[in-house]
Amino acid sequence: MRKKPANLQELFRRALSSQIDLGMGEVVLGGRPALGPRLPEALATAKKKVIPAGEAIEEFSRNRIGDGDDQQMMISLSQEASYGSLEEHCQAICECQRCALGRTRTKFVYGVGNPHADLMFIGEAPGAEEDRLGEPFVGRAGKLLDRILEAIQMSRDQVYIGNILKCRPPGNRDPQPDEMALCLPYLQEQIRLIEPKLLCLLGRVAAQVLLKTTTPLGKLRGRWFDFQGVPAMVTYHPAALLRFQAYKKDCWADMQMLKARHDELT
Repeated sequence: MRKKPANLQELFRRALSSQIDLGMGEVVLGGRPALGPRLPEALATAKKKVIPAGEAIEEFSRNRIGDGDDQQMMISLSQEASYGSLEEHCQAICECQRCALGRTRTKFVYGVGNPHADLMFIGEAPGAEEDRLGEPFVGRAGKLLDRILEAIQMSRDQVYIGNILKCRPPGNRDPQPDEMALCLPYLQEQIRLIEPKLLCLLGRVAAQVLLKTTTPLGKLRGRWFDFQGVPAMVTYHPAALLRFQAYKKDCWADMQMLKARHDELT
């Protein structure tokens, strides 16, 4: 005899329990945003309230959450749990299914390098080789990044390298706003654990998302920004350098600026 499927309330209860295991601190309950706006705008305009995740489970168990079809649950990840080490954090999140990319990835790509690095490089998402091997920046762009590091007398073992997304978007498309919103707390926890003195944001997507701007990458170069208390600079993604050789001169200027600031701090 086939087992009777769980009802919707029970499915939500199980989902929330799984999210707590992954470190989620709270959930947001609110009206369904109108179709059309992208996720950040939709979440901002929806009527909502924030409650602890544990209370949400109790609410679902008592069938009290939701006023019909006009209500929906939205996950807020603003209170990611704190971990004692990168290894502990990776083990806690490596089976993540928060977004659809969890179902299409080959391997979860956490990050690589010195867990106490003074300098951290951040890209947007894994590519095909990264997805296959489970390590960031190991394809052609990664090999170019290694050569760039060598040119400023550094190595992959001295820095830490990661991405906003931990799973590859199909076809190497740009990350979607909802995917980045769900995955960003993981990166923030990595930064908290590593405590880098400097961040280097690789490419347009990483720069615009983390700096919350729509300014073109070319106009972000050559300046220092603040990302949650850490000085951050912007340069071209190595993949862009492979496509547009003319960018290499500007990237080299960026790397010299980065190296000089690094040497001052360390």
